[in-house]
Amino acid sequence: GIQWASMSSAVPDKISEDALISGLRRGVERTKSLIAHWTDYHGGPTTTEYLLTSDIAREFIEAYYETRVEFLNRRLVNGLTALKPAPALDPLNSKRTDVVLLYGDLIPVAVIEVKIGVATLNGISGDLDKITDTFRRLNSTSASKVIGAVVFQVHIGTTKTRNTMAELKAEIEKKERRIKTALSVYAKDNDGFAFRMVSLQGPDEGIAASDEDNSGHATRYHVVVIRDKRPAPLAKTLSDLKEQKRC
Repeated sequence: GIQWASMSSAVPDKISEDALISGLRRGVERTKSLIAHWTDYHGGPTTTEYLLTSDIAREFIEAYYETRVEFLNRRLVNGLTALKPAPALDPLNSKRTDVVLLYGDLIPVAVIEVKIGVATLNGISGDLDKITDTFRRLNSTSASKVIGAVVFQVHIGTTKTRNTMAELKAEIEKKERRIKTALSVYAKDNDGFAFRMVSLQGPDEGIAASDEDNSGHATRYHVVVIRDKRPAPLAKTLSDLKEQKRC
């Protein structure tokens, strides 16, 4: 994969969910600002995932995280991180993750997938599967620390009967509720993991009514945060305890 890495000597070895979500939110803002400039500040959907991916990657590079783009998932499962004995799962082969935050080029800190044009949970279910499938191969120490994230865009345009701010907001909120409900069902079938859907915008952001110059739209961004539920192993020595406190 493309190797974009921080040049700082103080590379972080962990990230909190709040810090990850804040970084994703800033990355989305980079993309939204560029689209606003292109559209005379009317806004609109991202039409290429790579634009959003690169803006998210830049955000974490600037925060001094060791950042990789299009990273092979099988490299996340290595001598330091792999569960032993290895679980009987289909091979990861050439599966890649859009953005990965690492420590020491081997230990996963966060794995981030990016999707545009999502209308239902089916649009991101493959990414959820890929992240959970990778986490299942990690030992409990690594799995309890790494955070998964699927950033996705939901977009609707105007129609003859849907062109006001209120109508657009009602319709996109309906789509978002359906995705959240489907995620709850998905979580029940994957009860070894915790899933949390978080909006990356305010409640009224990303909605523009149609006018004489532009077609209206509602374009909104969310993230599903994924955590492995396995607890970290209990510390057995003083050095183990210090390491757990540090992490």
